[in-house]
Amino acid sequence: MIGFEMSDLKWEGDEDTGHMVMPRQRGAAIWQFLGDDVRGRVALAQQETGVRTLLEVDDNYLYSPGKWYPWAKTHEEAMANRGTTVGHSHEQHRHLAGLVDGIIVTTDFLGDRYADFNDNVYVCPNSVDPNDWDWERPEPDGILRIGFAGAPTHIFDYALVKRALKWAQRQEGVEVYLMGFHATGFTGTRMDWTDSIPEYQRQLGLLDVGLCPVVNQNWIKGKSDLKALEYAMAGALPVVSRTLPYLPWLERDYPYVAQTEEDWMRVVQDLVRNRDKIAGAAAEAKEYVENERMIYKSIDRWREAIRA
Repeated sequence: MIGFEMSDLKWEGDEDTGHMVMPRQRGAAIWQFLGDDVRGRVALAQQETGVRTLLEVDDNYLYSPGKWYPWAKTHEEAMANRGTTVGHSHEQHRHLAGLVDGIIVTTDFLGDRYADFNDNVYVCPNSVDPNDWDWERPEPDGILRIGFAGAPTHIFDYALVKRALKWAQRQEGVEVYLMGFHATGFTGTRMDWTDSIPEYQRQLGLLDVGLCPVVNQNWIKGKSDLKALEYAMAGALPVVSRTLPYLPWLERDYPYVAQTEEDWMRVVQDLVRNRDKIAGAAAEAKEYVENERMIYKSIDRWREAIRA
């Protein structure tokens, strides 16, 4: 239900007895980013007509992580600043979370948090549909490409890998990339944010090593390991953070892990100096995703949420 347009909405019946409908809607309605008046009213209107209406989250939108986040803290603030913000608020999100038929979350941590607002919470881990990744990586050309892909809010996590990327860029036969956001002083290859999934996948497919730095603070506990899954499916070796979101990797004693700025430097230096082992390690990471994180492993959880 992301990206609906007003042309999707129609009004059936007269002014007193009519109701809002979305003719293209089939089955349950699953909403992301539900925290503003427009989406909230449409979602609840669907619910009133008998459509099972669910909220899906892969971040903790219940509370603000800080002033840099685009959502307002209160509904009043969101309404007062609609001209400069997206009109969403964490307060409205909490309110709507208690009204929908159920909530789909990606991690047990999020499940525990959202259970305080709704009795019907379904943990559906991030999974991969192999059909989405049915394409070939570019042929190797002797260049080692290391990158960090993320939304603009990852600018704060970039600090963890800034020195490591600068060091890597100075090494012979190495290129470094930032994908999705810009950082002051970065002189490698920059690639703008894209809403196109195929283009995003193509960008990831350029990399041999994909970094997943996350500053270890309370709000990030609600994040998931989706970035590592995407890197691996694109053929890049994920280097993950020693933080709760990457617990599935940590539990299997995954060797490419970093936490501090010094850790990231050490791991990147080791990979650059021993680049011959990257392709094999990347293949092993992809094998893990293909064996354990495919959608068929979790499809029954989605079916339970949709059909309950």
